[in-house]
Amino acid sequence: LPEDWLGIAEYGLFVYGGDGLGSLGQPLTQDMNQDGVQDFGLMCMEGGARNIPYLYFTWNGAGFTPLAVLCAPVEVDPEKRQIVEQINEGNGVTTTRWYEFDENGIFQQVRSETYDPYHVMG
Repeated sequence: LPEDWLGIAEYGLFVYGGDGLGSLGQPLTQDMNQDGVQDFGLMCMEGGARNIPYLYFTWNGAGFTPLAVLCAPVEVDPEKRQIVEQINEGNGVTTTRWYEFDENGIFQQVRSETYDPYHVMG
């Protein structure tokens, strides 16, 4: 991989061949930018305790370029044209982040919500 890609993934890129993570750890493919081409993600930190960060790459018409580091697996919502990331913060606290591509094709976070069961129950 070119050096500028490796700079984004602080700890390197990994492909995990074991079965302890199931499909996580292996390359993940899905159409992130909904252009009809299967994009891909590679694990960029060796098995985290709660979350497994992946560096995702999207097709730009000429090749694959790095998109962002997101906790896998992400969900692509084709109707809303959004990518949804779930982050386990620990102790039952979860953060959900929604991303989308703007009219210029720039990937951006559009919403974030944190659920803390201890604050909900008062």
